[in-house]
Amino acid sequence: MSDGQISPPAPDNPPALLFIDDEANVLSALKRLFRPFGYRILTASNGEEGLALLEQGPVDVVVADMQMPGIDGDEVLKRVCLKFPDTVRILMTGYADVNATIAAINRGEIYRYIAKPWIDAEIVMDVQQALERRQMQAERQRLEALTRSQNEELKALNANLEGKVRGRSDVLRKAMTLLQEEKLHLETLERSHAEALLALRSQMEKQEHGHAESLQKTIAALQVENQRLEESARAHEETLRAHSAHFEDQERSHADALHKTIAALQADKLRLEELTRSQNEEIDALNASLETKVIQGTEALRKSMEGMEKAPAKVPEMAAIDLPDTPLTLLFIDDETNILSALKRLFRPLGYRIFIADSGAAGLALLEREHVDLIVSDMRMPGMSGAEVLEQARQKYPDAIRILLTGYADIGSTVAAINRGEIYRYISKPWN
Repeated sequence: MSDGQISPPAPDNPPALLFIDDEANVLSALKRLFRPFGYRILTASNGEEGLALLEQGPVDVVVADMQMPGIDGDEVLKRVCLKFPDTVRILMTGYADVNATIAAINRGEIYRYIAKPWIDAEIVMDVQQALERRQMQAERQRLEALTRSQNEELKALNANLEGKVRGRSDVLRKAMTLLQEEKLHLETLERSHAEALLALRSQMEKQEHGHAESLQKTIAALQVENQRLEESARAHEETLRAHSAHFEDQERSHADALHKTIAALQADKLRLEELTRSQNEEIDALNASLETKVIQGTEALRKSMEGMEKAPAKVPEMAAIDLPDTPLTLLFIDDETNILSALKRLFRPLGYRIFIADSGAAGLALLEREHVDLIVSDMRMPGMSGAEVLEQARQKYPDAIRILLTGYADIGSTVAAINRGEIYRYISKPWN
């Protein structure tokens, strides 16, 4: 185990590492290696003790040995995956058994595979990259939750704006109705006074000769009454104009307030949209940084695995598959037409949408046109290998599940392909 020159991160809230191995000297070596970095280090000599420590508090990274008495590393990482899915899982072993290694990778969905004896610089880099991945995932979840909260706030602001507009409109309609009713009342009163005056004048003309003096008095009284009525009409008219001006001022004031409210809400809406775009760009940048660091880190692991011995692969037993409630889309990539035909016959009765491609380039071109939920690619193909196809698919279409299919039991190239493409499962040929 050689020493590596890597500076400790010294975080304020140190991450927690859990090492599980039945060899005390291995645990002591790992504690000496990682203690200068300021991490909170936990150790367990068996699987039961390690799972009990996980129950006591959060752990960021678990590194478990493959071969242990009682519960082996394969079963420990499988239980960690089910109960603590956010904890990053790393498998460590000194046995070059490709079947056992691939089975453990499939069941525990591990992040890295480390061979014994390890290189200090490489295992430190793998753990630091695992911690960065955990921190980036947590930050992404926080930003997504913040974006959802701000979207809800924006919806509430829009709903509040619509309610205020409707309220202002109702007030203006009521004011206009009141003005119209007052105007009609004054017009009716004026007509009534005019009709009464005409009736009095007609009566005076009929009695003009016999009642001249009385008529003059009556005319004078009528003129006074007419003057009073005109003054009353002018007063009503002035009152009407004053009411009209008052309501117009109120209407303008309400309209100005409404415009200001709309402008403020629109400004808030633009601010929230800009903040949402900025946070989406930050999420994209975090994802790009995570993928770049994962690719760089796994290159060192690939070099360390190239010298391992080759062992013949055995066909693993497959568990029963639960059928999906709704049809999913599958893409099979293999240069052998009989393999593609067999896969189509096998999965067509299950109701899936199935696409096939006879090369890696054809499969990637189909992914540009179609949405695919699961990709199954052969390992060895002319031109572009299955490992390269799944790595490019992971970078461009991270949501698609990736499965590697091969008939070659090469532990070095298999583990390197798993780490680069971060595949979900490994299937040996011939399959069950």
